[in-house]
Amino acid sequence: MATKKIKKVETPIDQRETFVSLQKSFADSEISVEEKLKTLYALQEADSAIDKIVQLRGELPAEVETLENELADLKARLAQGTAVIDAYNQTIAEKKAHGDDANFG
Repeated sequence: MATKKIKKVETPIDQRETFVSLQKSFADSEISVEEKLKTLYALQEADSAIDKIVQLRGELPAEVETLENELADLKARLAQGTAVIDAYNQTIAEKKAHGDDANFG
């Protein structure tokens, strides 16, 4: 009885790899079942870590957007207030310039 040897195929992983092709490559490799299980366990741990990060992130993007909008509104109010103050200062300067002729008491 002849034993058929499976030739290990080394393929670099790139953006065009699909899960199915990676799975087939992994299944056809000469890696022992123990190593495959260890690799699968490591992948599951990484997936769980990603899930925890996504869960911790939660509504953070929405909160950041809300704070950015609030900051933009506050900056707009500040600009309006600064414009009003500048207008008052200009009026005061004009009144002082014309007030030299007036008798203030």
